[in-house]
Amino acid sequence: MFAPLLLSLVACLACVFAQQEPRTSAPQVRPRRVAPASSGNTTTIRAGGNLQQALDRAQPGDTLLLEAGASFTGSFTLPYKTSTNADWITIRTSTPDALLPAGTRITPAHAHLLPKLLSPGGNAPALRTAAGAHHYRLVGLEIAPASASAEITNLVTLGDGSEAQN
Repeated sequence: MFAPLLLSLVACLACVFAQQEPRTSAPQVRPRRVAPASSGNTTTIRAGGNLQQALDRAQPGDTLLLEAGASFTGSFTLPYKTSTNADWITIRTSTPDALLPAGTRITPAHAHLLPKLLSPGGNAPALRTAAGAHHYRLVGLEIAPASASAEITNLVTLGDGSEAQN
């Protein structure tokens, strides 16, 4: 009586284990989510350019390409934009994707490929969002203090803590 039940149970377990992916000891790298194709304008901001002005002018669907290796010092604000669709404003390195392939970790050796958003110190973040700001995508940016002695509580501040931020 128990033999057919045991045989059925073993067969079910074999099916379950056969459907699982094989386990490996090597760490798995998750593929990077790819943003949908941009539907707007692409603006390149070179070293010394006015990043805040570019952020203020950007519209959903636009891409801001920051010059690879350039440093932008300031407390930059991602402004609230009204939008009826789900287009993103993408802020990214000008480095081609082929040099920073999806699924690979970047290391300090890649630093020259990344633009740097630097906090000036004085407890000012390098990047913040206005209340209600949304649909920004940041790709291949280094965010750091401008100097080792800069006093900073938060490098990035999301929202303002008010009811407008949800």
